[in-house]
Amino acid sequence: VDWIADDDSIPEGHIFRKSSALYVEAGDRNGKTFRILDLQKDYVQQAGLINVTEKRYKMPLGPWPKDEKQKEIGRWHLFEADRGLEGWTLALFTR
Repeated sequence: VDWIADDDSIPEGHIFRKSSALYVEAGDRNGKTFRILDLQKDYVQQAGLINVTEKRYKMPLGPWPKDEKQKEIGRWHLFEADRGLEGWTLALFTR
């Protein structure tokens, strides 16, 4: 997971981007990868599926988008991150 903003408000070196790199490193060390988006197409092809198409979509964090569908996705993503971030962090960095 890499935090990217369309308006460059999360530049390289931002704490969100640094923490993302730490999560990837800790996940790999613990056998719980956070690189699944980068790996899943190969996994599916290795399982024998052919003509695999990969599409990536933006996922807002919060209800800031003007588009109602994206606004709803952002609300749920924020809810999920708010409820899960502490547990994920503790699990990765204390085991």
